[in-house]
Amino acid sequence: MGKTAIVTGSNRGIGAAIAERLQRDGWKVVRNSRSRSAGCVRADVATPAGSRKLAAAAPDCHLLVNNV
Repeated sequence: MGKTAIVTGSNRGIGAAIAERLQRDGWKVVRNSRSRSAGCVRADVATPAGSRKLAAAAPDCHLLVNNV
């Protein structure tokens, strides 16, 4: 597929399930969490700085799942 998705709040629960499904379907997934979590970009997307940090991790983003 070659598309990239950002999934916020993807260290557990619904966010994790969405990220896993997208990965199974061939998407490159950039995971996000406010806390330390393996494989996640740590950023608080409620702040401008956190949003910029996450956007910089996936400049070729095709899909944003804002699971907050």
